[in-house]
Amino acid sequence: MPPIITLLTDFGTADSYVGEVKGVLLSHVHGAALLDITHQVPPGDLRAGQYILGRVWHRFPQGTVHLAVVDPGVGTARRALAAGAGGHFFVAPDNGLLSCLPADAHFVSLPIPPSAAPTFHARDVFAPAAAQLAIGASLTQLGHAITDPYRSPLPAARHDGAAVVGEVLYVDRFGTLVSNIPGYQVEPGVRVKVAGTDVGTLVRTFGDVARGQLVALVGSGGTVEIAVRDGSAARMLGVGVGAEVRAWGEGGRERSNRVGGFTATVLDGPRPPSGSSLSPSPARRSRTPARSGAAAPARGTASARGHRRHGTPGTGRGVAPARREAAPEPIARSHRG
Repeated sequence: MPPIITLLTDFGTADSYVGEVKGVLLSHVHGAALLDITHQVPPGDLRAGQYILGRVWHRFPQGTVHLAVVDPGVGTARRALAAGAGGHFFVAPDNGLLSCLPADAHFVSLPIPPSAAPTFHARDVFAPAAAQLAIGASLTQLGHAITDPYRSPLPAARHDGAAVVGEVLYVDRFGTLVSNIPGYQVEPGVRVKVAGTDVGTLVRTFGDVARGQLVALVGSGGTVEIAVRDGSAARMLGVGVGAEVRAWGEGGRERSNRVGGFTATVLDGPRPPSGSSLSPSPARRSRTPARSGAAAPARGTASARGHRRHGTPGTGRGVAPARREAAPEPIARSHRG
């Protein structure tokens, strides 16, 4: 099998950037299989990049090298990293993009050649490093080991009385609202609402509702999603990344109000006491990255969608307990890496 190198960037495909990176890779690794995960990450959107990378990397065979570049701080003091986890290798900027890797991942800091263009480290720093890993170089041959990579994990769902409460992490091109509520924490029959709108009960797949209707299901990524069959939930509801998603089963009382043709449901169930194990705590970060002084990451947008993949929820009723993790603050962004 030829060496496999995947690419994930926010470069788009209208310009030469992806082609230049691939040219460097093929110049160093003849016969390499270069596989595009996506080049359509919204510009500078580290959260979207992390979500997609975390969803995809473990689907590839061990030995795969993953080149991931969403780099608002390119050319600043932020470090360039290579990493290893689960038999896979990664190269990326040290800006939280690799926060999806497990805790036992190993990291090295890559040197920045003086000849590297300060606005294009993907081509001049990350591509050569990825190529070396693909032909068998070890991490320690590429850079010096570090123990403090910048980590900014995606927010986790939490319990609020009888409900599991999360938020929209990502909006795909179909306008599906992908939440952070794990499928194993909810089961068929629970009700779901997003940003105050009652979507209805959790079902198995898109075809379980009529065309043009809202639908809540457990998507192929393993979390609760809100969609519109043959349409766009993002467009219909006018919401995106960060919108609250709430799922509840038996034991919670709710009162419903009609809002703009939809049912807004307010949960009246009990809430955990302040300071309890279910109360969120401030996010912890290993260090603060260099910032370029630009605005926060762009939020996901979407277009109309058609029904597609199937979810696989569990069985039974009710809401299962959830583990709590802290939610990070947004990361500043600027321009291409």
